[in-house]
Amino acid sequence: MGCSQSQNTVTPVKSLKPGQTDVNSGKKVNKLLSRDEVEEICKKYGFKIDAQKIDLSFKHLGDDGAEEIAQFIQFSKNIKHVNLKSNSLGREAAEHLGRALQLNKSLEILELQSNELGYEGSLILFQALRTNNTTLKELNLEFNSIGEDGGVAISQQLNGMKGGLIKLCLGSNDLKDRGVLELIKVLTSQGSKIQEVKLQYNEVTDSAGDSLCVLFEGLFTPLGASMKKTMTQKEKEKLLAQIPIKRIDLSMNQFSSKLEMRLEKALEATMLSYKL
Repeated sequence: MGCSQSQNTVTPVKSLKPGQTDVNSGKKVNKLLSRDEVEEICKKYGFKIDAQKIDLSFKHLGDDGAEEIAQFIQFSKNIKHVNLKSNSLGREAAEHLGRALQLNKSLEILELQSNELGYEGSLILFQALRTNNTTLKELNLEFNSIGEDGGVAISQQLNGMKGGLIKLCLGSNDLKDRGVLELIKVLTSQGSKIQEVKLQYNEVTDSAGDSLCVLFEGLFTPLGASMKKTMTQKEKEKLLAQIPIKRIDLSMNQFSSKLEMRLEKALEATMLSYKL
């Protein structure tokens, strides 16, 4: 597989003000545009300047197009939902979007599935979220070739992260055993705010599955006595409020039937909903 990506050093998104020059690239960073300039971007891509939702999926934006959308995001005080699915976005696009996330105070949902962010691009986004973002609630990074080391690196960024992120979609990213296990360890720890995670199609095997069973069974143990009696859904939800993560999708991985039965029992006891 070659050298481990976990040894790579990913330069964090610099907290530069719009229009400042990045000394490494020599480029101005997400130049702060006038309203007229932002209007031109909106006209080019077919949405209004006060839009709350824009869908630019499958538009072949590339990194240059992502820079323009990032300029709109940092200008807008109304935008809540941006869909940039399938636009060949890479690390450079992640840098533009990361800086926009540091400045924007309205965006709640960002869809970036089926792009080319990889290990570095995805990590840059989480570094930006960790630095200065309190409004984003949902982030979709499915199909971005993040890899096992990327999953571990993301888990480190999520550990202790403040902010509003409550739903994270990381399906189909080759996270494998170590990436998924480290993510779930963080997401089930006290202080985590994420309530829903999608980790389907990540080639997770029984090796990690056994550790996941132990983890979820460990969460269940303190609740066991209270959970034995018949409970209403509302009573169960109140009890499970002690566990940060509420919903998890681990479907289409590589668990054996025996392991899946054990994991299902543990998830049924600790999650409000789950998929295997």
